[in-house]
Amino acid sequence: MLAVALTFIIGGAIGVWYARVSSNLQKLLKATPTSCISNLSAGQFVEVKGTVDCQFPLKVPGSERKCVYYSYELQRRERKRNSNSITEYEWHTIKRGEDQTPFILKDESGSIDVNLLGAEIEAEVILDQLVDPLKDSNSTIVKAFFYMSQLTAGIHERIIVKAIELGSDVYCLGTVLESADGKLRIGRGTKRFFLSTSSEEQVKNSTVERILLGYILGGAAILFGVYLLFVKN
Repeated sequence: MLAVALTFIIGGAIGVWYARVSSNLQKLLKATPTSCISNLSAGQFVEVKGTVDCQFPLKVPGSERKCVYYSYELQRRERKRNSNSITEYEWHTIKRGEDQTPFILKDESGSIDVNLLGAEIEAEVILDQLVDPLKDSNSTIVKAFFYMSQLTAGIHERIIVKAIELGSDVYCLGTVLESADGKLRIGRGTKRFFLSTSSEEQVKNSTVERILLGYILGGAAILFGVYLLFVKN
């Protein structure tokens, strides 16, 4: 019982902490007006909106699409029997990764370099599909044998990719930094560095939802943990 109670308390504390982090982001969203890129100067903490461009983009895993950032999860769906001998299927992450490259952010007034190092990134899911490990094989017999074995075992793999593609509209909160040659870029300063493929309104709404869920569910978990710890014992 002690372990269960502590699990609820710790989990609830994490939820409340996450809500506080989201609350700090909400304050920055409200306090920072949108700036035109042409009006930016070194040292400013700014909110900008623009379109992504890049001379040397990355390639989205599992696709020929071009991007400046991606993260992926490779998941495996496995069949198993529960305690009641009922067959269930679950997806498990077996591998994950991400990559990024500097890019140019453009609005109607001008453009500025962006370095994503240290950024909090919210990117949309652009790919969610089953993986075909034998797509390059020319052997029909090998493919048939493999797929039958996979089907019998109830095993499948899929890849889920989030990305910031070329031409995407993005919302960005960050600090204007100046390099040694006097060129400006947006990056991580003393405040938060946040970038999203969602609109400003969508970011604000999702932030409010995270705050409410964090405080409500986190608070409830802490109270239940305390109940188990002191009342039940």
